[in-house]
Amino acid sequence: MLYRGEKALRERLTAPHGNLTVDPANAAAAADAVEAWMFKMGVPEKLADMGYTEADVEKLVRLTRETPSLGGLLDLAPVEATPEVVGKIYRDSLKPRK
Repeated sequence: MLYRGEKALRERLTAPHGNLTVDPANAAAAADAVEAWMFKMGVPEKLADMGYTEADVEKLVRLTRETPSLGGLLDLAPVEATPEVVGKIYRDSLKPRK
């Protein structure tokens, strides 16, 4: 589970997606709802559609640490943006969930 922050934040993130709750057990349903919303908004591309593969994840994670000013944005994340967390986000973003 990536978002283990405060309850209010989780509620704000899940509110636009219907009957989802802030229960961590709903993480997969929340991810499915966000992805469906992105597709509905006309953003169907995933990282693999842009040519990225699992082999690129390590480099992408490294770039999040080396790119000037990106650290400040990562500091705003609701959880600590460790290399493991960032890598999981990239891996989960390679292909559609379904």
